[in-house]
Parts: sequence; structure tokens; C-alpha cells
Amino acid sequence: PYRDSIESLSRELMSPLLPLFVETPNSLRKIGRDLTPWHVPRRAANTPSHNSMFRFVGRLMGMGMRTCNLLSINLSPIVWKGLVREEVDELDVADVDEVVCRHIAAVRDFAVDTTCRAGDEKKRSDREAEAADIFNKEFGNLRFTTVGCDNVEYEVVSDGKELKLSWANRMRYVTFLRRFKLTEYEQQVSEMRTGLCEVVPGKILSILTWAELRARVAGAGATAEDMEILAKNTDYHGCSASDPFIKRFWTMLRSLTDEQRSDFLKFVWGRSRLPPRGEPWRQRFSIHAHGPPRAGGGGADAGAEANPTLLPVAHTCIFKLCLPRYATLSIMRDKVLLAVQNCMSVDIDGEQANEGAALLPWEDDEHDGGGGGGFGAGGDGPLVAADDERVT
Repeated sequence: PYRDSIESLSRELMSPLLPLFVETPNSLRKIGRDLTPWHVPRRAANTPSHNSMFRFVGRLMGMGMRTCNLLSINLSPIVWKGLVREEVDELDVADVDEVVCRHIAAVRDFAVDTTCRAGDEKKRSDREAEAADIFNKEFGNLRFTTVGCDNVEYEVVSDGKELKLSWANRMRYVTFLRRFKLTEYEQQVSEMRTGLCEVVPGKILSILTWAELRARVAGAGATAEDMEILAKNTDYHGCSASDPFIKRFWTMLRSLTDEQRSDFLKFVWGRSRLPPRGEPWRQRFSIHAHGPPRAGGGGADAGAEANPTLLPVAHTCIFKLCLPRYATLSIMRDKVLLAVQNCMSVDIDGEQANEGAALLPWEDDEHDGGGGGGFGAGGDGPLVAADDERVT
């Protein structure tokens, strides 16, 4: 329950329910070098109350570092760089808002051919006037303002709403707009760093790169590459890595989306992130062959294929998955996703009842004249996890 509460808290921090963070323009537009749904602080969240909240976020980061409880927060690299005081540049801004960077380049690099023969000053002057006229027609309706990542209009210079962009002041506009974008959330990041340094000595931050800090606070992700690391930190009980159904499991896991893999990790561990890459694992993942006793008694049949209606069971407190021996990749994928996407709660009651119910077949027929089936026997609704256990 503790890890589960940290996970829920982290996800809420990134949600629009709180006035602290917003998804980057690149993420909303699905453009840029990296399509990860990064978040950045809201520039408009600058009241004393907001400052206190951002300091609390920093303290949570420090707690995560000290206790190795990872926070599922997707902050843009430009935020992590601010926390360790690394210099940011236009590439960092482009990872947040590529459109505004294109706009800056278009204004800065706007050019019309003004070359002419030496001594023909009148012709050169005419061409420069023509360039100014073309520029003013294209950009003259703009002011010294910009829309921030939080979709709020800001002045990039004092009285910017009254100052029109023109050929004559275009480089000044570029300078101020660039400066605004490089420091857009400077206040909020500073408050987060203050809170972080209340838990972790500031000297520690001075020797970490932004990527190292992110790894220690938020861990690794849930990419296909991360699943290879998970496989290397897995123990097997009642089965082995060479068993066909285990090979199908890893093939299935690699084929999922990052979001689905994050949900799987939350299902089996109460966290949606793996430990930082290269760091020793304090707890290894374990897979146990799972299924009902062999018909007629005699204990579990280690070689038999599972009843395709069985569903997996997870024990989050010990990072354990009880996996039926599904016969096909399709069945494996369907049943694992069914469990992962429909059982996200943790219960402390009825462990034995739920453990036994997990072995009952799943029925998805409609009953009582309507409504889909649920989990467990007879489709009577979901079974929740017992004692840090997730069963379906």
C-alpha cells in the first residue's frame, strides 16, 4: 500500500487536477525529437501558495532519493537541468516547444537578397526597404508577447503588448523572446530546488548531472530496453527462463506500449518505473508458474498448459507474479492486459479467498439480461488484491 500511495501521489502531481504542471506543447502536438509526455511547471503558478507547493514537490524528490521510492513524474529535461543548475539552450527549449523555436528562427533569419553592384547605394536602399516591407506584412501584426506552455499570454518585455514587431526591432524581439523561453519556469524550479535541498544536501546536486538526478528521483522508464534489464533481474520458481510460456511472456512484454508496460509494473510492483539503470536492485522480480491442481489430485502439473480462462496473480510487496502457462502469445497478451488494466486496487482483507478465486475461470458472457461479466467465478465483479496482492 505504501508504494501504491507514492505512485498515486506522483500521478496526481502530473495531472491537470493540480495547478502545478502542464504537458509540454510538443507533447500535446505530438511533434519533436522525443514524444514522451513531458511536463513543465506552470509559469502562472507563482503565488506564495504555489511556491509552497513547489517546495513540497522538491521535498518529495528528496524523499524518493533517500528511500529509493521512485516518483512517476515525467518532467522535461529542461526542468532537471534547472534543478542541478546546468546551462540550458535552444535545443532544450525545442524539446518543450518546437513551434516557438521555429518562429524565433524565422524572425531571426528572415532575409531578402539585397546584393547589388558596388556603388549602387540607391538600389541597395530600395531592396532593403522592400525587405522591410515584406517582413512587416508577414510579422507586423505581432507584439512583444508570447504564449507560455500553460497557454497564458505573457509580455517578453515591459509594455510588450503595446510594442509592435517590425523590421527595425526584430533582433531585439528575438533576444527577449529567447530569454523568456530559457527562463520561463525559473521561479518554480528554484522553489523545487529549495525543497529538495531541505532533504538532500545541495552539495550532492552539484556533483550530479541532470540525467543522474532524474534517474535517482524517477528511475528508469518502461521501454522495451528496460524490459531486458528486468529479465536479467528475474528469478523463476516452478519454471525456467527456457520454458516456452516464459519466452512468450517476455516477447509479449516487449511488444506492449510504454504505457502498457508501466501499468504492468504497477500491477506487479506498485510502481510504474524500474530502478535506475546500472544501479543494484534491492528486490528482484520473481515469476512463479501458476495454475490449479491437476485434475485427480497429485499436486500441480508443472508441464501442463494452463486453462486459458485463468488470470495472473501479483504480489506487489514481494515483486512476484504468478503466471499461468498460457499456450499462445495471443492468450498471454489478452489475459495479462486484462488483469493489468482492470485490477489497480490493493486490499488487506480476504487473502485466502482471493487467492483461491484467482484460480477460478473467467466468464465474460453477459448475464441477468445485460452488463458485461466481471472477474472471477460467474462474472460477479472484480476481485481486489489481498495483503499487497493483486489478483483478478
